[in-house]
Amino acid sequence: MNQDWQGALVRRLLLLLGGCLLLGLISGEYAWALVLGLSGYLIWTLRQLLRLQRWLHRSDPDEPPPDSAGIWGDVFDNLYQLQRRDLRLRGELQGIIDRAQGSTAALKDAVIMLDSDGNLEWWNPAANRLLGLKKPQDAGHPIGNLVRHPAFKEYFDSGNYDQPLELASPVDDRIRLQFNITRYGNREHLLLVRDVTRLHQLEQMRKDFVANVSHELRTPLTVIAGYLETLLEHAEGVNPRWLRALQQMNQQAGRMQHLLNDLLLLARLETSSRPTDNQPVAVGLLLQSIISDARALSGARAHLISLDADPQLQLKGSETELRSAFSNLVFNAVKYTPDGGTIHVRWWGDEAGAHLSVEDSGIGIEQKHLPRLTERFYRVDSSRASSTGGTGLGLTIARRMANIMGGDITVTSKLAEGSCFTLEIEAEVVEWAKPVAVAEVHAEIEGGESLRVLVVEDHPVNRMILEAWMSSASHVTSTAENGQVAVDIAKDQPFDLIIMDVNMPVMDGLDAMRRIRADEARLGAERTPIVMLTANTTEVHHLKAVQAGADHLVSKPVTLDILLQGMEQGAAAAAEWSGEPVLSAA
Repeated sequence: MNQDWQGALVRRLLLLLGGCLLLGLISGEYAWALVLGLSGYLIWTLRQLLRLQRWLHRSDPDEPPPDSAGIWGDVFDNLYQLQRRDLRLRGELQGIIDRAQGSTAALKDAVIMLDSDGNLEWWNPAANRLLGLKKPQDAGHPIGNLVRHPAFKEYFDSGNYDQPLELASPVDDRIRLQFNITRYGNREHLLLVRDVTRLHQLEQMRKDFVANVSHELRTPLTVIAGYLETLLEHAEGVNPRWLRALQQMNQQAGRMQHLLNDLLLLARLETSSRPTDNQPVAVGLLLQSIISDARALSGARAHLISLDADPQLQLKGSETELRSAFSNLVFNAVKYTPDGGTIHVRWWGDEAGAHLSVEDSGIGIEQKHLPRLTERFYRVDSSRASSTGGTGLGLTIARRMANIMGGDITVTSKLAEGSCFTLEIEAEVVEWAKPVAVAEVHAEIEGGESLRVLVVEDHPVNRMILEAWMSSASHVTSTAENGQVAVDIAKDQPFDLIIMDVNMPVMDGLDAMRRIRADEARLGAERTPIVMLTANTTEVHHLKAVQAGADHLVSKPVTLDILLQGMEQGAAAAAEWSGEPVLSAA
């Protein structure tokens, strides 16, 4: 094409020079003829350039280029062809954009395009409904000014979008939204927002179901376990054929109790975003206690269990929850390590936070099972898990506990070589301090003097079991079937300790405690230790019980040993409250 242009230009210049020479031959002024010819051609060329410049600066972008002849005619024709092709391509692109916008407009999920600074560029109608965005006034504004939630700002600024973020909608608190951010182009952001309210409600229903069922099973399990324990205490009069059956039933009742405790603990952890307590926990001493229990669990299997713990490394959290998480890791190692195997527990800290590792020389785990180990009720080998009595919730509880404290669990394992479970905890809950030994206050009840005990329980079978337990411990027992009767009895005669259920007809345990405490304050009487029996283990419930006047709470199902320990702790708490000497039979 360049050669054609050059040939045409040469031909036109030769024709112009020929015309100028002919005009000079006629006029005899060759120089002036050449000047006039070239000037005319230059003026014409400049005129075409001016037309081109005006066309380029036209108001209508679709206006065709001007008509012309010669070389400039070819130029304008080529520009016209380019213009038509551009219009065709623009039409195709606009069609694609219209279809994309039409499809995104039909989505129930919000699609939002953000620039590199997080400013709004485009969004579909669903974003108006879910986030309250408005066109066109919100265009160009930062997304942080429209979604005003600290968690979202932290999520957007972090740059880590591997996991979605769930928040309540800024339009309606009842709507639960899931935010997903993807980077594209030149550091732009694509924000996808889904309405997960239904999924959130189903998950909450599942959690409530587990918690409620576990709660309702505690009362009948208390009856079963209580009778079994009573029968086993008098085993000398039981037929040997039935003794084995009673022992097995008692063992399975304990297993059921363990399962219920795990379910309730997991339900409580799943509904919490932070530790239920923020008190320093001496993890070194806690691990020593767990190791002692693990050696007792090992027994004749003779596992070599060692502990390497930094005594100055503490955590701010709940000792009960930490004990459950840590003990699950250690006890699992004991269960799945062959006889005589080694188990090493290490507790240390660094700039990243605190770390607990449990390494064993056990049977190991196949790689395909590792991603699912922390799922609820997941069993690598169901037959093996049944023989060991596992619930399938231990690792789930441990991981949830780690998540609450800003960490996670990692697992490495090889078949026939062993496994290593490492629990990571973020630095914010780590505390470096020398543990201070605190002398515990005990109230010696078991085996001591005979106490006057008031048992308040609406369930007649539970009331009979509690009365029998108190009699076996040489305590004088009075009973009441509801809170109102308990208040009336407590007015007429003093008691050394009160055992009271929470859920009762006529008057529940909380109201009864408030009445008793009010009568004590009015009369200036000493504080009577009150131990609450409850199947509800939530933090809110415990707080209400303490506020109502409880000195200690014992969770159902309960055994005699657990109840006696609870009585000692309740007596100690009451003594500390009143500043009086601790109740003791010594």
